[in-house]
Amino acid sequence: MGACDKMFESTSVTELEKAFIKYFEYTEYGEYGGYLFPQEWDMKVTRGVISSLIKKNIVLACADVGEKYNYIYMNPEVYKNEEK
Repeated sequence: MGACDKMFESTSVTELEKAFIKYFEYTEYGEYGGYLFPQEWDMKVTRGVISSLIKKNIVLACADVGEKYNYIYMNPEVYKNEEK
């Protein structure tokens, strides 16, 4: 069972939200965050996913970085109990 699988059982998230959360769980930029590359995600759909996850307090922020990329800040508290 992955670090966020228990959270998925107790929190109502869509399959797209699950994929997004797992993508940013551990990245080369550190835990719980990283760059969002538009060539890897359909941004029309992903903006809705980000908005929904912010409302659920799973994503803390999405910051513009440069002209093309966004940086996603995940809430580490969401994973806190899952890692034990």
